[in-house]
Amino acid sequence: SKEEGNYSSENIPGMETIFFNPNNQINSYGIFRSSVPHIFKLQGTYFLPMGFSLSVFYNLFSGTPWQRTLVVTGLNQGTATIRTEEPGLRRLPTTNALDLRLEKSFYYRNVRLSMMLDIFNLFNQSRETNVYSNAGTNFGKPTDICIPRGFRAGVRIFF
Repeated sequence: SKEEGNYSSENIPGMETIFFNPNNQINSYGIFRSSVPHIFKLQGTYFLPMGFSLSVFYNLFSGTPWQRTLVVTGLNQGTATIRTEEPGLRRLPTTNALDLRLEKSFYYRNVRLSMMLDIFNLFNQSRETNVYSNAGTNFGKPTDICIPRGFRAGVRIFF
């Protein structure tokens, strides 16, 4: 990924702005946290007999970058969170998901009724989407994972 610049202060407590504290400028230049260099999506629908349709949606994307931070206390300006690594040296794992939809349509005069069943994250992938970045015993441990398998049923009426 070529998305570089002054590193965004998103999700780093105490770094709301890079210019209030010179410590916030340490390792501030590099790959943005939102940088995802590879994204692949595949979507399709297959029409089955008797008014059924099966839709698939697959997406795969590279993990986002993250970096080690260190919380320093006892400074004249108060507590500071300092980036101890250049941005982009670490990335979360690649994430992928497969979603399915089964849909059945009924027609009556000028009205179409569709009943749907969606399955999200069919294979129940549980990749981490955020990790604990502060140096210490919890460093690198997941703080968030992607949404587990889910189901949704719905009805649509077209008139």
